Amino acid sequence: YCKDRGIVVSCVADGSQMDFINTVDLYAILGNALDNAIEAVEKFKHQEKRQIDVLIYRQQNFLVMNIVNPIKGNLTYEEELPVSTKGDDRFHGFGLRSMRYLVKKYDGYLTVSEEDGCFSLKILIPIPAPKA
Repeated sequence: YCKDRGIVVSCVADGSQMDFINTVDLYAILGNALDNAIEAVEKFKHQEKRQIDVLIYRQQNFLVMNIVNPIKGNLTYEEELPVSTKGDDRFHGFGLRSMRYLVKKYDGYLTVSEEDGCFSLKILIPIPAPKA
């Protein structure tokens, strides 16, 4: 999908660190994150802005997922999450809230930030100690 639309996705991911997360939950988290990033960069005509960076790694005892992409303009926030730009909020704006719910299920945190024209979604989830 991205290749057909001239979107470059750079991904460095240590998948071995994610095995404690239910497959359906992981799919929902990453699927929503990438859908949002793709939607944001599709608005750009210039190739250099059609870029998504995905980093997934272990930092100490945490799984870190960081998805970064350029955005147009500034976003409006409600309850620490961006408000959907798709219009009717009865049908849109559930992705980040559902991601936050799933991340909390694993005692993790989801944060978003904007800096230098880029949107960053960061997820920190404690990695459970190995069972003896």
